[in-house]
Amino acid sequence: MEGIKLWLAQNLGMNEGEIIGAGIIVAACILVCGITYLKRKLGILGGFLIRAGAGTGLICLGNYVLSLSGISLAVGVGPVSVLTCAILGIPGVFLMYGIMLI
Repeated sequence: MEGIKLWLAQNLGMNEGEIIGAGIIVAACILVCGITYLKRKLGILGGFLIRAGAGTGLICLGNYVLSLSGISLAVGVGPVSVLTCAILGIPGVFLMYGIMLI
């Protein structure tokens, strides 16, 4: 991983923040493509489970990124948050973070 960061910094002039941002964008694109592919292959129950898993993963990723930034805002992962993610999807994750800001 350090070798990739070093190569990007030397050859493309990217600093560490830009590298992390680009990594997050690439990971989000891959995640969206994977979810779209799986959702087409599975039925309603599969979509429900995919939204629950993707939302829970996004909560964990969001909590991690916010903690790295020094922001003390975290959404817990429990039955209610997983059910919210399963019903509302990704907007449900943002809704939970918005509620935590209040």
